Amino acid sequence: MLLLILKIAVLLAVIIIPLRPDKKKAKKSVPLVIDSDTSDASYAINENGALEKIRKHSLTDS
Repeated sequence: MLLLILKIAVLLAVIIIPLRPDKKKAKKSVPLVIDSDTSDASYAINENGALEKIRKHSLTDS
């Protein structure tokens, strides 16, 4: 009898627990930022979409 009551309680808990509403706060989404700074880059995508090595000749090259 006790085992039957325990099985019913576990079955009800398995059904009811997933249905309860979550009280957790939603995480704030972080806006994505596209970093297009190439000052420290060694490679870049060219006009054709291929990856190529950047040739730097001076420190003020832009």
